[in-house]
Amino acid sequence: MTTRDALNAHGTTAEIFARVAPFLGDGWTARPHPDGEPSMGGYLDGPDGATLHAYGGYQAGRTDRLAITGYYPDDPTDGRARVGGSGCPWLNPGPDAYQARRHSITVRKDRTPEAIAREIHRRLLPDYLADLAGVLEADRRTVAAAGLQADRLAELGDVFKLTRPQADGLSWYTSQGATGYGDVRLYSDGSQGSLELKSAPFATIRAVLVTLAAVREAELAEEQAEMIRRAETDELEAMGSDDLKAAAEWLDRQ
Repeated sequence: MTTRDALNAHGTTAEIFARVAPFLGDGWTARPHPDGEPSMGGYLDGPDGATLHAYGGYQAGRTDRLAITGYYPDDPTDGRARVGGSGCPWLNPGPDAYQARRHSITVRKDRTPEAIAREIHRRLLPDYLADLAGVLEADRRTVAAAGLQADRLAELGDVFKLTRPQADGLSWYTSQGATGYGDVRLYSDGSQGSLELKSAPFATIRAVLVTLAAVREAELAEEQAEMIRRAETDELEAMGSDDLKAAAEWLDRQ
């Protein structure tokens, strides 16, 4: 018997998955590898974006076993595969990253489809589906943040018409004049970023710093006002009922 014959003695991986799918429950369907090559394995697609991929034999190290791995959807920001043939999970960068793990089991091919489905339910799905839910939620936040960033970049572009859009920001260049050249980068949802100004005349740099100073002054004034409000609130909470009654009577007489 050749290695290929031994590999497919119980059917191709896609054929085995087709028999297993009905025992996994509602929403699970089997499909072959898109290349159509039996040695590339097969897939089980489940509810809520779940996907299981199985290799039989070569990758599992034995022709009589299936290696079944839980897959995550491609990264929504750049389309990279996060768990592929190498089993290397790519993670979303930034604060919304979810530390997904690789989940994989092996099972004997000669077990009944119902028994293989039980092993998948018992040993693979609980941890994999928990991580998948975390990845999908992180993806939702990432996509939402990317939308907010794009809106804020468009707003900045409307403010300064000389800018040209870049991957995650804006840039401008003037060979002469008061604007010099530079770029803006926004992070995550665009609520923070960086501004770099180059080759600008002194008057322009001074105008930028005057604006920053005014923003900081307003911020300090708001912080001081908040401290006064908190002090007044604490003072009222510390007053007894007689004090509060006296204060109310005094206000009535004003």
